Amino acid sequence: MYYHLLLAYFRIGDLSALKEWCEKAPTKQWSSLRWFIQGIKAWSCNDYETARESFHVLYSEAMLNKEMDWVDFFLSIRIELEEYFGKTENALVLLKEQMALHSKKQKLERT
Repeated sequence: MYYHLLLAYFRIGDLSALKEWCEKAPTKQWSSLRWFIQGIKAWSCNDYETARESFHVLYSEAMLNKEMDWVDFFLSIRIELEEYFGKTENALVLLKEQMALHSKKQKLERT
């Protein structure tokens, strides 16, 4: 839920909420949240390389933990960042991965 809220603050341009979370989030307990905040802050400063790296870490963690809903969420963000960064080919590869994930989810729901 925190990810969705922070992304919403970023989308509406309220970076003060992000700053508060940076100051309040404990280091070990909220390491994923810190990566997320780092990525959003980098994105807001047009530092797409740092943002891409941060969201790749989060995506990888979600894959390792087999949290497919979060994998899908981070894939969406990574696709958008690749487009901002001008890496259309990378965005297309990630989009294909996301489509495969959606297909797999639908098959599992039917069974």
